Amino acid sequence: MLAPQLKPASWIDSPKTLWLEDACLPQLIIYIDLMTAELLKNPKEWVHLFHQTAGYACDNVTVYAKLLPIKKGFFQKFKSITDKYLDSCISSPPSLSTAQLYDAELKKLGLSADHCYHHLQEGFYPIDIQHIHKLTAKLPQTLDSLLLKPEKSGFYCPAHWNCALLGPNCD
Repeated sequence: MLAPQLKPASWIDSPKTLWLEDACLPQLIIYIDLMTAELLKNPKEWVHLFHQTAGYACDNVTVYAKLLPIKKGFFQKFKSITDKYLDSCISSPPSLSTAQLYDAELKKLGLSADHCYHHLQEGFYPIDIQHIHKLTAKLPQTLDSLLLKPEKSGFYCPAHWNCALLGPNCD
């Protein structure tokens, strides 16, 4: 389910910048870092996203993201995960025991965070990119088709694509 109440903000040189109200969460995103955004084929389909994380540590995640609808079977399960970690003040990188507990919860859903657990923090829940097509139907089968001339960019590599679930942050 796509977040219903998005509030755009103005920001110089950004095609679209937004932040999400807690009522809009959880929200699934696919994202890339800011240095690679110029390689996107349709940049207007992406947003410059700011999301406060890590509880009272007040960290922020800033990425170019595509907001994706969550398949029905996962929305409530994801809400349970984000509710469980609200007020945890996990900051990145998490402790090994916290990362293992989070990964165990994902494994119950047939997902994992084996390659991205180090990004885990309150409000930002990474999921290994190879699971993205289980979670949403709104992406092409090959992610490199989202890029301008992927065969010449030298950019496409699964390690450059990231998937995360945004949740509320206690602060």
